[in-house]
Amino acid sequence: MKVAVTSENGRTICGHNGECPGFIIYQLNNDQSVKFNYVQLNESQALINLKGTLASYPEHPLHGIDAFVTQRLEEWLRRRLRSENIEVLQTDETDALNAINLLHLSFK
Repeated sequence: MKVAVTSENGRTICGHNGECPGFIIYQLNNDQSVKFNYVQLNESQALINLKGTLASYPEHPLHGIDAFVTQRLEEWLRRRLRSENIEVLQTDETDALNAINLLHLSFK
């Protein structure tokens, strides 16, 4: 399962979801192993600037995510992600890894 967590600094979760320049991308595997990397989006890659679906941008760092985790989520983005069958999760947690551990995401 591929999970994108909004993060400006690569450690904590932020709530600037549509314009957030940074994401921690977690790859959660069936064997319970976790890989992650931090990506910075350029202005044209920001979700607010994308036309169409993430699926139509195979080179985008968030392409293929199964879940999207943030502190604050605007309704337009919630609808957009859900239309692509991306699980949308809001949390008050600030530590990204703690949030992943608390969410009990199901593997796909």
